[in-house]
Amino acid sequence: MRLKAMIAATLLGSFTPSYAGDKQPIDAALSEAEAEAGLRYSYTMKFEWPGEAPITVRYDAGRDRWSTLDGNPDALPREAKKKLGNIKKSESEPGGLLYADFREYLDDITLVNETDDQYIYRFIPSQVDEDDVTGTAEDVVRARLYVAKDDQRLARYEVKGLKPFKPNPAAKMEEFEVVQEFERLGENGPAVLRKLYSRQKGEQFFRSVDTEFTATFSDFEKVE
Repeated sequence: MRLKAMIAATLLGSFTPSYAGDKQPIDAALSEAEAEAGLRYSYTMKFEWPGEAPITVRYDAGRDRWSTLDGNPDALPREAKKKLGNIKKSESEPGGLLYADFREYLDDITLVNETDDQYIYRFIPSQVDEDDVTGTAEDVVRARLYVAKDDQRLARYEVKGLKPFKPNPAAKMEEFEVVQEFERLGENGPAVLRKLYSRQKGEQFFRSVDTEFTATFSDFEKVE
């Protein structure tokens, strides 16, 4: 999933990991995705916007073409149509459903917890203006990366606003949450985006923003 201006991170905290060696699991996961950045897949996407009928579309990577399988995209509200168009554009790029471009937006990633099946990292998105909040940025936005131990993939990315914050001088978010979930295709296939959830409420450039959507991805076919 293309982050593009979503995050550029400065990380805090420390944790003693159980893995051996210098290469952290998150680094291994990112390196694998970077090596597969040129992969192209056809897939089906279901787009859900509260109060509206779901839209199901299919991307044909061989022809670089989208088709509608179910629902009427033109019946969506303007903001919903805009979000659907943005997702179709970003995820149809080569490697778009991978996390091959995450590294440049994640600086000095820090492991903060470990469970039986996951390594958990934290970071502080740079959009949080620490001059505009009380306490630390971690008090304002909770940001996590989860790496699965079994197949060393990035399993989940999440950023959630805990209180109102300003991502830039012309915006203020009252509610903010982005969650991306990744699963591996088959036993040895790449880890691809399977679910994207976004919730944003506030003001951007002096206009009210109130959006929420879920996109799920399925029926993948590799294009050689």
